[in-house]
Amino acid sequence: MNDLNLSKLSLEESNDGKNSPSHPRQRIQFYQDETITSPPSQQPIFEQSPPMYEQPYVQQPYEQQQPYEQQQQQQQQQQQEQQYEQQQQPNSVQQISPPQMYEQPPSTQYYQQQQQQQQQQQQQQQQQQQQQQPYNNYINQPQPNTQQEESTSLEFGIDLPSDGNVSGLTNDSIQSGSWFDEIVNYQKQYFNNSVSNNNKTSSTTAQQISEDIENYLKNHIQNKMKENQEQKQYSHPINMEYGIDQSVLSSSTLIFNRHDQFNKSNLPNGFLLSPFYHPISTPTSYDYQPPQCDSCYSYVNIYCKLNKPSELTTHSNSKGKPKGKSSSLSWTCSICLNENLIDDGKSGVRNILDVVKGLGWWSTHHYKSVFSSETYDIKIKKTKSYKPKSLLTILDDGIGIDDDVDNNENNNNNNNDNNNNKNNKNEHCTYIFIIDENISTTDLKEINESIILLTKELPDKSNVGIITFSKNISIFEMDSIYSDEKNKENLLGFNSAKLISGANSLSQQKHLLKRRRKLYLEKIDDSKINKTLNNQNNEIVTIKERTPKLNSILTSLLETFENNGDQIVYESKPISLGVAIESALSLVGEDDVENSSRFFVFLNGSPDYGPGSIPKLQSGLFVNASSISSSTNSNSSPMKDDSNSGFNLSTEEHAQLNNAYQYYEHLGEKAYNYGVAIDIALIGYNNFESKVISKLCKPSGYMTSSLEASHGRNGESVKGERAKILFSNMYNAIIKNSGIFGQLDIHCHDSVSLTHLIGPTINNSDIKNNRLIQSFNRRYHTQNDEDQLISSDQVNDRYTSFIISNLQQDICFSVFYNLQEDIPLDYIHFQFVIHLIKDNGVKISRVITKRFKITGNFDRFLSSLDLKVTAVLLTKKLVLQSLKDQSSNIQFELDKQVKKICLSCSKIEKGWFRKSIVIPDIIKNEFLKLIYKIRRGLLFGSIIQNNDDLIIHQNDLLNSNFIDCQKLLLPKLFQLNKVSDQLNNIPLDICSINPNVILILDCLTNIYIMIGSGMKDDTEKLKLLQDHVDHITHQRIPSPCVMKFNENGHDIRWMKSILSSSESYPIQERINIIKEIYPEYKDLDINQEFLKRFDDPFSSGDTTPAQYEREITTNLL
Repeated sequence: MNDLNLSKLSLEESNDGKNSPSHPRQRIQFYQDETITSPPSQQPIFEQSPPMYEQPYVQQPYEQQQPYEQQQQQQQQQQQEQQYEQQQQPNSVQQISPPQMYEQPPSTQYYQQQQQQQQQQQQQQQQQQQQQQPYNNYINQPQPNTQQEESTSLEFGIDLPSDGNVSGLTNDSIQSGSWFDEIVNYQKQYFNNSVSNNNKTSSTTAQQISEDIENYLKNHIQNKMKENQEQKQYSHPINMEYGIDQSVLSSSTLIFNRHDQFNKSNLPNGFLLSPFYHPISTPTSYDYQPPQCDSCYSYVNIYCKLNKPSELTTHSNSKGKPKGKSSSLSWTCSICLNENLIDDGKSGVRNILDVVKGLGWWSTHHYKSVFSSETYDIKIKKTKSYKPKSLLTILDDGIGIDDDVDNNENNNNNNNDNNNNKNNKNEHCTYIFIIDENISTTDLKEINESIILLTKELPDKSNVGIITFSKNISIFEMDSIYSDEKNKENLLGFNSAKLISGANSLSQQKHLLKRRRKLYLEKIDDSKINKTLNNQNNEIVTIKERTPKLNSILTSLLETFENNGDQIVYESKPISLGVAIESALSLVGEDDVENSSRFFVFLNGSPDYGPGSIPKLQSGLFVNASSISSSTNSNSSPMKDDSNSGFNLSTEEHAQLNNAYQYYEHLGEKAYNYGVAIDIALIGYNNFESKVISKLCKPSGYMTSSLEASHGRNGESVKGERAKILFSNMYNAIIKNSGIFGQLDIHCHDSVSLTHLIGPTINNSDIKNNRLIQSFNRRYHTQNDEDQLISSDQVNDRYTSFIISNLQQDICFSVFYNLQEDIPLDYIHFQFVIHLIKDNGVKISRVITKRFKITGNFDRFLSSLDLKVTAVLLTKKLVLQSLKDQSSNIQFELDKQVKKICLSCSKIEKGWFRKSIVIPDIIKNEFLKLIYKIRRGLLFGSIIQNNDDLIIHQNDLLNSNFIDCQKLLLPKLFQLNKVSDQLNNIPLDICSINPNVILILDCLTNIYIMIGSGMKDDTEKLKLLQDHVDHITHQRIPSPCVMKFNENGHDIRWMKSILSSSESYPIQERINIIKEIYPEYKDLDINQEFLKRFDDPFSSGDTTPAQYEREITTNLL
């Protein structure tokens, strides 16, 4: 999780002068007028010219200065015309014309003789104009010469002069030039299907594109109306899906073109980008990568315009031979509107630069994957003859479906490496378990069980190790467990460990651990010894142990740990977490970084010894943000007066706290550079100061909280599940990793400025010193810059680039932007390019391009808002700010930001003696109600009382995708009764705790299930419930704790704390909702007393939506 303040890098002028204008539309209009408009003195001539002269000589505009040679040629032509007219005048047809209008034009015979020479002169002048107007190519301009079509249409098969200098086009290729039409038609077909929802169209002109976007907006509005209608039905089936692609979600479907009002609206304008949300198999290898724009380096996509040749570009030299390309086929970049030339790559002399750029892509069939949808994936073949230029490429789902060609190449390379030097073969992943010695033996048994379950699933040849820490660090030696391998079954096993003081960071000990690293690691081998046991029938059963040494150490820890869990008061040992992490990093290979390695830390309290020690205070260093309420909040907490005592830190404690922040942040980035992710599990009820130690997990790890398995009156229902939860967290973190390195590139228009990025990323300033990249280059023998992980000559000043530190499938980036200037266009595009590299070195890229319509109507812009996405972006920004501040009232900050949004989006009407504010309905009626539900939820309400739990939930929110964020901010309540055969979503504030229903409340990290006493014997409903729980918890990170109880159980309090009463609804509406949701009340005469009993289990002291609306909208000025 990270937040980067960005400033959009301005485009530098290129050598060819194609720099971005401040107002492209004004420049386009100027060049249009300059090209097609004649001087005023010449306009009457064209109006009254004789019908037989359909194409008279067009005189150049006055503004365009012609070269001196051309002026002389025109003077000679005029003299020849006059002489020719005198000779042909007796035989010419006399025309009736007003006196002193113009001289008699040349005859048709003479005009045909001079036509070709005039066309060449006009083409040279028009070519000079095109070089001065790079953005004019996006608009089809009418040409004054109508006969030009005969000499420029490729599909007509006109023979053109050609010599050896012509590149990419010959007479044969022109006659078979239908390849370009085939690409255009393919793009047109899929563009219309994807944008206009299978609307049959015949062209992709600007007018037709506008109609397609209008149809898309209409469909979006219809979906929202359908969603509102389903909400009015108060319940709907669980199989409803969100109607928009989850990979990129925008806060609005329209963008307002005025930058002042757009930026001052205080709306969180941006995107939710989930790069690995849609799993994909590895795509087919490409011979060439798709073309990139010469200006902004974005990839060609479905929204790029393909331009047919409108004229032949020829450059005259002293010998009069054409020079350069004879084809003007081009594609217009959808991001920056730059025109890029196209080479079919089939014939003609091509230089080496064209080969490197991959222009031969147009001659292949790979365009079908690019022009068929907004998202496509790229994989470049590894061939000796061609090495594609790649920045950081690869995207996969982490499942491991690779291309056979590349795998064979990698296997051959690995075999060669093994033959040359066996010690330099590819190292496998390393997993080290770091356990706090203060953990009780009761908790340690479940930790040991989860570790044993994990070792059964780890791949063969993986390395495992174990470290315990308190005041000293114990690194257990694996090779000293058995003194004699031959007689190991007859000897008593013992454990030995190297002790390291936790007072100071490693210095000389670090080099010693690196040299003897293999002594402290055990390699998983399926051919290990077999353990023989006797079962209940006295039969000998052989069990294969994959990690016998590790299992022996885990068993011995149960006898050495002093906290047996039975003592009333246990005096905790000092905790030196930082040195334990440093020791584990020393065991990672130096020459070859072991890809996707992980450290699993089991912590029992806050670190208080050695580097990274945190000052301990009795009341806790950080206080629950929900316990501090503002003066405008009516539900103030009684802990308000006692909370401020935790912030009375001395100067020395402040310095110690800042050092701990910097230390753990640096240590987490160092682990990432080593290719290691750190996962922390908080064990027990102690104070952990999770806000500080979460810096270790920020780049690529997770932090979870795990309590005792048996708690409350219904503890038996979850007893024994804690070990499975710990195992699932570790196992899912391993299998859901997509690769070893990733990068995100964002391409946008010059008028858009990226401001913030929230997500798993780190500073990429020193990425060249990353050991992961150095190891990759050594392992795959990448000697050329084109094969490097990051090319040394990479130019990224035309787009914004970030490192993706966490490559899990469920991660999400929140991208915020504003406008630098007004947008003079009808549409703008954003392109997100995700580059990722797998463990075997295969590089794949995913390209996502999104198109947005520009509007000048602010009310229409507000109506296009996706309120759920807007709410998620707003809460992520506020949560990140609260994590940075030591004392922050997150609920007060939310109300403050909502007031700013209401004021900036409203219209202020001035009267005689007062001002009135008109708030838009979408803000007042929909947005405020949504914020009200979020405000009293898990992260902003007073439900979570433990500060460490709150910090964990907030960190989960920052890196979660849209669906998981909804479970934290707006959890859904599902009901299963005796009548229905499916789960139905019902409102949170109208619920009945009765024995005839099953209620499911999914809050991401916890799933609360109430099984009524009348449903406990219904096997069909219970099977449907179990199938649903297994489906929603499959491979979820963090693995949720499923709590089951009945209506009379003690744990029902968790569900009641999230649900609320229905007092905010009108009485008649409440009655209608109850009768619809609960069939048993359908024929019942519901009165006031019934409603009182219905709402009795829930609290009614919270602020109602109407009261919250008055608090926000009152006194805005």
